[in-house]
Amino acid sequence: MRKVMVTLMFLTLICAGVYAANLTIRAFDVVTLEELDWNIGTGAEIYFNGLPTGHKTPHEFVNYQSGDYSVQRTGYIDWLPVAVTFNATNANVEFSFWGVPTGITPVTLNSFTSTYDASNQGVKLTWVSQSEVIMLGYRLYRGETPVQADAVLITPTMIEANNSSEVSIYQHTDMEIEAGHTYYYWLESVDMVGSQFFNPVTITIEDVTSTETPAITPSLSGGPNPFKAGTSTNLYYSVKAGETGTLTVYNILGQVVKTHKVTEGSDQLIKWDGRDSKGNVCASGVYFYKLSTPSLNETRKLVIVD
Repeated sequence: MRKVMVTLMFLTLICAGVYAANLTIRAFDVVTLEELDWNIGTGAEIYFNGLPTGHKTPHEFVNYQSGDYSVQRTGYIDWLPVAVTFNATNANVEFSFWGVPTGITPVTLNSFTSTYDASNQGVKLTWVSQSEVIMLGYRLYRGETPVQADAVLITPTMIEANNSSEVSIYQHTDMEIEAGHTYYYWLESVDMVGSQFFNPVTITIEDVTSTETPAITPSLSGGPNPFKAGTSTNLYYSVKAGETGTLTVYNILGQVVKTHKVTEGSDQLIKWDGRDSKGNVCASGVYFYKLSTPSLNETRKLVIVD
């Protein structure tokens, strides 16, 4: 009789989707990698089939039920994954959700440029990011009209992101081009939550019989910004063909700190070590760097911190 009752109880548990196994739900911040723990007041609320369980992470459900589990917490815009379905078995399970904080900026882009690479007879695409977080990578698209929907993907394999808090430089050369055509290129950044497109850059490929040098678009950017006193930062610039000029750093009073001579070329770099023309370390504060050429006079702000 006792054996029959035990068997019936076991069958009842199976029918109800309840097994003699435990499920542990945990949650972490995807940026800091810190665990969200109710013991220190940061736990995420755990939901079962869309309803609150009254428990916060980390929590172990004894003899857990089959169904959908998810978590929520103020200050987090999304969760990876949004929810997960568990089918109860006789094996213990542990699962972690990853929270994306509200207001996070996956990537800060400094520049995105296109130039003709004569040596490879292709279009060299260069982009510089100031900082990256929760990034997966980048994709590039090419079109012959300014309509993004008409563009085609030219990087089937995603270009992996560095996910660095410092400046990162990426390059890709598109070889599938023809002389006499104008091309538009879009950059798509892909992160753990979604993706975004950046406005296209354009370039016209001169006919192979042309003796003209492909046009260079003058530009100026820099980073890391701010940077610590005693370290260095990168100043990126492009100077139009046939032109020369100066790249000058000024202090907040407009006094010249250091001047560099620049010549024609694209995607050039000056690494400034934060020192003046006499070799003295510059104090923390606000500075400006200016690119002066016949076709461009552009000034940007730079900050040195202790």
